[in-house]
Amino acid sequence: MRRFLIFLALFAFAVVLSSCNHASKTVKIETKGRYTVLVFDSTTCPYCKKLKNDFEHSKIEKKYLKKMSVYFIHTDENKKYLIPSKNGQLKLKAIDLAIMYGFMGSTPYVVITDKNLKAIAIVPGYLPPDTFVKVLSYVDTKAYKTMSLKEYLSTP
Repeated sequence: MRRFLIFLALFAFAVVLSSCNHASKTVKIETKGRYTVLVFDSTTCPYCKKLKNDFEHSKIEKKYLKKMSVYFIHTDENKKYLIPSKNGQLKLKAIDLAIMYGFMGSTPYVVITDKNLKAIAIVPGYLPPDTFVKVLSYVDTKAYKTMSLKEYLSTP
C-alpha cells in the first residue's frame, strides 16, 4: 500500500509538472518588418491539416510565403503569444489573440497582417491552393490599398 501511495504521489507530481511546463510556453510573434500570416487552427481540424500541407508543398505559395512571417496558432492549446504593442509587449492566450482578429470559432482562420500586425486580409475557412495564392498576391502586390479582397478575387 505504501508503494502504491508513493507511486501515486510521484505520478501526480509528474502530471502537475508537465502541465505547468506546457502552459508556460510563450511564442514571440515577430513581423521582422514583413507581412505576417497568422493561421488560427485546431489540432483536431482536418481542413487545418490540409492547409498546413498546402503551405509546406506548394511551390507557388512558397514564392510569396518566403517574403512573410508565418505562424500556426493552435486555438485549442494553452500557449501564450507575445505581440508588439504601443506600450511594449502584450501577452495573450492563443484564443484571445484569435478573438482580437475577429475569430468566431471556426478553423482554419487566416489573418494576413502588415508589419504592424494590422489585418489586411482575413480568410475564414479553407481555400484551395490556387485561390490562396491569389490572396497572397493581393497582399504582395498591395492591391489591398485600392480594392477589397472580394473584388480582387473576382477579377480574372
